[in-house]
Amino acid sequence: MLVKNWELLEKKTYGYQERDEEKRGDFREKLEKLANNRKVYVDEAGFDNREDYPYGYSLKGERCQALRSGKRTEIVS
Repeated sequence: MLVKNWELLEKKTYGYQERDEEKRGDFREKLEKLANNRKVYVDEAGFDNREDYPYGYSLKGERCQALRSGKRTEIVS
């Protein structure tokens, strides 16, 4: 079978290995209780120097699921 017949697309969605769904739920509950005028959103832009591919292959119409480490490393601005 040739790869051309698999209809693969380059899509990848990351999740973090260290993620704790219970803690995330608790945080979201606390966030909902805060008034909107007390919330501040900060965007931290930069390049992460971890070596992994930003793409993967999956069947057409499906996301390529992958895990990566959520530990902090050096970020280049």
